[in-house]
Amino acid sequence: MGIRVIQQSTNDRQKETINLFHEIKPYLDEGYSFTRALKICGHTVYNYKSGWFKHLIDYARTQGYDYNTMRGRRKYD
Repeated sequence: MGIRVIQQSTNDRQKETINLFHEIKPYLDEGYSFTRALKICGHTVYNYKSGWFKHLIDYARTQGYDYNTMRGRRKYD
């Protein structure tokens, strides 16, 4: 069978990250953690060091959300 490599452009990855953020944003606004919000939306985080999770957290920071200090709550609320 062999190894299967999935290629994704930077633009595709960025769009996916933004869409995922907007999917979990209502739950973050309610005070849920990132992990819980993802779980509610049907996503599971198996590895917190995975690329997609890091991209999500980095994008969320640009939107005023901080994974480490606010546990999913808006930084400026």
